[in-house]
Amino acid sequence: MSRIKFLNTYVDNLTMDEAINKIDELIINKKPSYVVTPNVDHIVKLEDDREFVEVYKEADLILTDGMPLIWISKLKKNPIIEKISGSDLFPEVCKLASKKGYKIFLLGAAEGVAAKAAENLISKYDKLNIKNYKKLEISHIFILISLLMILNTINYFNFNKTKIYIIVLIIFIFLY
Repeated sequence: MSRIKFLNTYVDNLTMDEAINKIDELIINKKPSYVVTPNVDHIVKLEDDREFVEVYKEADLILTDGMPLIWISKLKKNPIIEKISGSDLFPEVCKLASKKGYKIFLLGAAEGVAAKAAENLISKYDKLNIKNYKKLEISHIFILISLLMILNTINYFNFNKTKIYIIVLIIFIFLY
């Protein structure tokens, strides 16, 4: 993979097809992973938000979202191959999931949003397996905020993050 230094972060200088292949590899390897898509706002936030910087450092895939970043990369003589926004990536991931039989889980907002999204996606991608979809409940938000507060406290004391994430995941499962 071609990870390059770009401004105050790194990006994976990939085409859409290469990004989808990388996502496929991550799924096949059953590695807990996540993708970030920096845009101009993220680049600014990365200047002084330590936690945001850590999220980017741990990301398995960093794809450039936004033409201004593409233009800047060309001006800096280190061109990024292609803009890959989250909104462009998601349909391609759905296509991959449909083709390979991967399951998708949707977490929605207001009542019926996730169900409607699932219906629309299934009509577009024949074999798409949307395993579940769920409305985001207020209780989920409180649990997530509580978990973030626990993580912040734990990170303050510099404990082993891998073990902590496992503990927090277990707490989340029991609370849910």
